Amino acid sequence: EELKAKIIKEGEVEAKAYDEYLQWCQNAVQDTGFAIETATKEKAELEAKITELSAAINEAGSKTEDLASAIATNEGDLKSATAIRETELADFVKSEKELMEVISA
Repeated sequence: EELKAKIIKEGEVEAKAYDEYLQWCQNAVQDTGFAIETATKEKAELEAKITELSAAINEAGSKTEDLASAIATNEGDLKSATAIRETELADFVKSEKELMEVISA
């Protein structure tokens, strides 16, 4: 009878330990499931953000190319205008010199 009671007591202790371990495992599975679900949602959000930012990068690259082209065009126009102004200045200086010579003569 004493042996039986001892075995039953040990069985109850083991059953309690098993139940606690089982509860811990179930909690771990549930927590892991929530973590996976959260990470999956976050991954989808980050992938969407990456796609959005990639599009913005491509758009910025296109704008950069457009601006570089406009700058090159404007620099060419400025060079041409500068050359015209330099020619006009030389012509003006020459004409002014001739007029001054005529006036002083």
